[in-house]
Amino acid sequence: GGESSGGLTVRGHINGKDGIYASTLLVEMIAVTGKKLSQIAKDIEEEYGAIHMEERDYKFSQEKKDQIYDTLLIQKQLPEMDLEIDKISYLDGCKVYFKNGGWIIARFSGTEPLLRIFCEMGDPKDAIRMCECFEEFLDEPEAYSIIPFLEKLSHVFVLKAFTKIYAMAGLRLGYALC
Repeated sequence: GGESSGGLTVRGHINGKDGIYASTLLVEMIAVTGKKLSQIAKDIEEEYGAIHMEERDYKFSQEKKDQIYDTLLIQKQLPEMDLEIDKISYLDGCKVYFKNGGWIIARFSGTEPLLRIFCEMGDPKDAIRMCECFEEFLDEPEAYSIIPFLEKLSHVFVLKAFTKIYAMAGLRLGYALC
């Protein structure tokens, strides 16, 4: 299993994340297959489809935390979303699975006073849109959309961490969308 910070846990290894071990597995994969990392990434995308992750963090007061907790986890209210919902899990926050294979989760950090919203979709605009849907629903005034800038300004580009997508801890790679 992996997480957005690049942490990777491997069954049968240790009960925790190990970035050095994950990096050696990546190097082994390159050595055994004889492929460049870019080709391995392309092969993964061809086999499993494109994955676009959007992540947002929000600081708040204890009063706001209590309000969000009540809304999402006690009353189990959700924003109006235009994607068809497959199922909802409240195991670790509020996670909505969509029939298109994507998902979004709003969960409180266990280490910081933050609400984290993560969304994974096949289309990056869907991921941004679903995060914004949750932001508006939770009344987050700091929220803003980057989609208009991507569509209107040719000089704007987005940097993405390749390692977060494929949970390659200990290795920092990235790419730009222009």
